Amino acid sequence: MRFHGIAYITIAFLFALQAVAIAQNLVPDGSFEQYLDCPHDYGTVRLGILRHWWATPNNCTPDYFHQCGKNDFSTEKNTCGGLPPQEGKGYVGLIIRTGEGKNQADLYYREAIQTELLEPLRPNARYVVRFYVARSEYSNYAAGNIGALLTPHPIEISVLKDYPAQVRHPEIITSTQWVKIEDTIVARGGERYLTIGEFERYEQRKILPLQVAPKYSKRFSYSRAYYFIDKVSVEFLDEPNASSEMLLTRKAPSSYIISPDFGEIQVGKPVVLTGVKFAYNQAELLPQSEVTLNKLYRLLVLHPQIKILIVGHTDEKGTAEYNQLLSEERARRVAIYLHNKGISPERIRFKGKGASEPLNTAKTPEAHEENRRVEFIIEP
Repeated sequence: MRFHGIAYITIAFLFALQAVAIAQNLVPDGSFEQYLDCPHDYGTVRLGILRHWWATPNNCTPDYFHQCGKNDFSTEKNTCGGLPPQEGKGYVGLIIRTGEGKNQADLYYREAIQTELLEPLRPNARYVVRFYVARSEYSNYAAGNIGALLTPHPIEISVLKDYPAQVRHPEIITSTQWVKIEDTIVARGGERYLTIGEFERYEQRKILPLQVAPKYSKRFSYSRAYYFIDKVSVEFLDEPNASSEMLLTRKAPSSYIISPDFGEIQVGKPVVLTGVKFAYNQAELLPQSEVTLNKLYRLLVLHPQIKILIVGHTDEKGTAEYNQLLSEERARRVAIYLHNKGISPERIRFKGKGASEPLNTAKTPEAHEENRRVEFIIEP
């Protein structure tokens, strides 16, 4: 009996070790506790006050707040508002976007922070990326598209470029309490650097003016979309087995797959990606498309064994040749979006069908809009 008891304890201990390993946070200091000095001025992240985090671009000036902070740089009361940390005793403050400026450089200005993970991500493995944000109560602008970017090498964020962030919160965050941003990603392999910020081109920014109390008008964060960042984590989830079975319905175990976003999907049957929109007569995805595309991404993450075909369609206006090219390019842009999020190109095919398969044959603007669409098909 003693031997069996020891065996059970050993097995339980091994399972506990496995659980700890799986849940390990690869971010070395996700709650911003490891500092060289207590914060006492603006822009100290750029000056290297944190052991594991730095500013990008290197001329931007993110702020550090900690309970040990002097004057107005503690977490409970600071020049940007004050908020109890989500975890630990410190957090970072970022200008996500600028609402007003004296010149173009002021309007383009944004800040991000970057760190090196404890180990590179494994190819095709799934990870949960999570962090918390809160708008400063003194900020009279709110912003959207706050996200996380994982790269093999450290990058210098340019104010004029956009970047394919694997995690992005498209909605504008107005709350002055902590909001969790979280998503599951599929790693390409080798990603070792994590950047937190906003990664859209200036023209695609999401910023909303707000009304704040007049007494805040001279505060540091006024005229900016200013946010606190805390409790950042990247955790290994699993390495899906390519031979694992799909989650299918009992009624038709070889024909259906269940999705929390799309419901019951029939294998081989087109599903319209309602909400995916493009610029007029162009293949450029509009920002509001991300909500729907992220649902498709989530489907591919939850079911790593499936492959899909993306099909683009146009209305009947224009020549057949032009419509064919436009529909194919739009389908390709959707495939690129998923690939940039970490989905293997081997799992995604795309094609265009021009105006050859209308859903509505009426000659009305409403019918034309219905026929301009992108679909996906789970391939048998």
